[in-house]
Amino acid sequence: MNNQNTIEKDLNAVRLALYEETKEMSPSELTAHIKKQTEPMLKKHGITPVRGVQAKPDENNRAVV
Repeated sequence: MNNQNTIEKDLNAVRLALYEETKEMSPSELTAHIKKQTEPMLKKHGITPVRGVQAKPDENNRAVV
């Protein structure tokens, strides 16, 4: 068959392109980049992201940001 499903190949190409685009970014730069890319879609669809609560320094739990 010549009509092979190319979804996995396409997804891998997208993953590789995103990696190449962001591999030199620091974690804070990557976060800013993702927010910049997703903000228009969130506004268009009226989605409000859920923000975590900052943990107190003396707590042993992980902070949700």
